[in-house]
Amino acid sequence: MPSKKYHCDDKYDEVDIHGNNAAFLCPVENCGKVFIVNTTSMDFSSKKCPKCGKSRVTLLPKESKKGGAQGGKILEATIEWD
Repeated sequence: MPSKKYHCDDKYDEVDIHGNNAAFLCPVENCGKVFIVNTTSMDFSSKKCPKCGKSRVTLLPKESKKGGAQGGKILEATIEWD
């Protein structure tokens, strides 16, 4: 399964990461859906592409000031696809 990692401080054409939000362009051929993920609504596992379901984004959030990672700034994001 191919995958790609993204870091919050780098610039990318297919991903936009800002704070605890990230927008991804699904890399699956004939899909191309843009979908948004964030650390406040995720269960810290992953989110599948809502169109094809063949790609999955996993976020690695920074610990928040409240002591947990939920809602924290994204440090790294990984997308995997079939």
